[in-house]
Amino acid sequence: MIALGVVLAVLTLIAFTRIGVYARRDSRGVLVKLKIGLFWITIFPEKERRPKKAAARQKPKATPEKPAAKPKRKFKFAFWMIWELWQALKKTLARLFRAIRVDRLSLRLTAGGSDCAGAAALYGRLHMAVGSAYPLVRGLFRIKKCDIAIGLDYTLASTAVLGEIKLSVSIGRMVVFGVQSLAIFFAFYRKYRKSIGKEAAAHG
Repeated sequence: MIALGVVLAVLTLIAFTRIGVYARRDSRGVLVKLKIGLFWITIFPEKERRPKKAAARQKPKATPEKPAAKPKRKFKFAFWMIWELWQALKKTLARLFRAIRVDRLSLRLTAGGSDCAGAAALYGRLHMAVGSAYPLVRGLFRIKKCDIAIGLDYTLASTAVLGEIKLSVSIGRMVVFGVQSLAIFFAFYRKYRKSIGKEAAAHG
């Protein structure tokens, strides 16, 4: 019983462990980090690696000729398959998105350029795009802190895009999503195989 309790405690701890991503683009450059529990791993920029010593050249070995492979049956994808997959996965994806927690979302868009009229027009389009997209993003994810600003600066040579995002999701949620997605794909594949069999029988 003690061993079972320890196993359940470990599985519970793993399920509640959060994995996430932190990305930032500012005047210093681009930074991307991966979070696993309490640990952060820098993905970009990569650390400089020491050059490896050149390995001694080896003589190429003669590879035996492989027998010709049998032609595989191609998977024909149709529009109705995409539509059915989307309908089946829509609710599962919505639950996953709502499980993703965005701790910080910051975006700075500054329209600029040598053409003042073009920069002003771009400034208006950016306002329209952000105003249309923000409610959708807010409905998909749980955003705790959000800061979006759009500016206009004629002294800039081009449009500047700066931002920062920090998001995470629990491993348990990812496992549930993976299991549900596999079940949906297997059900869809069985349905596809049945339709192929009916078509073959009709043509036969």
